Amino acid sequence: MVARVPYECALEAFRSLDGKRSTTSFYTDHKQVEAMLKYLGHTTERALFSSWHSITQHAIVKVNVKNSGSWHWVVYDAGRSFAAVHDPKPGKRKIIRDFRGLKARGYYIALLA
Repeated sequence: MVARVPYECALEAFRSLDGKRSTTSFYTDHKQVEAMLKYLGHTTERALFSSWHSITQHAIVKVNVKNSGSWHWVVYDAGRSFAAVHDPKPGKRKIIRDFRGLKARGYYIALLA
């Protein structure tokens, strides 16, 4: 999606991470997402989330942090004329334009190249 590679290439990047070669658990943290994007040839930086409209480039944003410390990643699509998010969860195909319910906080991963 944000890396502009086929699913198989993204899965290869995931499997390149320590301990992820044969796991079926796809939980990742910031460092792992940054490592996968680097593996795929992208440059990233972390930025502190302040609002959806302050994001100016494609980004991966953590949302809906739970008390357990887990969260969900969504992709901010900066290539549109309107603010839009894609949810990579299987079955979620619609572009999200209403961000109510997506409680972002902390740092997000901005794609620079």
